[in-house]
Amino acid sequence: MARPLRISPNLGLDEWLVAPMTDHAHEAARRFVTNLKVAMGTDSVLSTAKRAGVDRNSLRMVLEGHTWPDGRLVAKLEAAFERTLWPGYFKD
Repeated sequence: MARPLRISPNLGLDEWLVAPMTDHAHEAARRFVTNLKVAMGTDSVLSTAKRAGVDRNSLRMVLEGHTWPDGRLVAKLEAAFERTLWPGYFKD
């Protein structure tokens, strides 16, 4: 049986980072990207990818909300920035 398609974190919305989402998984992805963008500051996707040792296209797709970040990507980015980027279950 084929694996069902997963809906992208951005739900196809251009302004997905602006307002909280009602689904916890989508909201966690939105908050992760928001935290990551703050950590990146003015750094480019390429320089961030090199810093963390991740694929730049994977990073770009996560930042745009087209794909879900996996645990390895999250861990490498958190190590590179020496800060927690993935939000906890409860809002801070």
